[in-house]
Amino acid sequence: MRQWFLLGVLSFTLIFFAGCSSDQRDTEGHLHGEGAMESMPKSDSMKSLQEWIRSEPVDVEAVDVNGDGFVYQDPMDWNVIADEEGKCPKCGMFLVRVSIDEAVKNLKDNGYTVK
Repeated sequence: MRQWFLLGVLSFTLIFFAGCSSDQRDTEGHLHGEGAMESMPKSDSMKSLQEWIRSEPVDVEAVDVNGDGFVYQDPMDWNVIADEEGKCPKCGMFLVRVSIDEAVKNLKDNGYTVK
């Protein structure tokens, strides 16, 4: 009986640690590995997701293609901005709907230059 218990505990431990090691975070805390890829939208092409990563100076008004005065921004990676809902291609977080003015303020407050 004791052997079966120890075998069960050992099996659980191995499975647990094997599952934990597949995702890794870089020095900025961004998730990489299988979990990061699973959290990204499946319907969008990788190219369009990479276009959400804005280079400086960031032109937030140009992102607002539909002209509604709102964009979607990642609260962790401030330069990830889109005109549609989705998940950040860097960390997998959901983008948050903000006004253009809020997006500009968030970028400036976090050291980004804005056009």
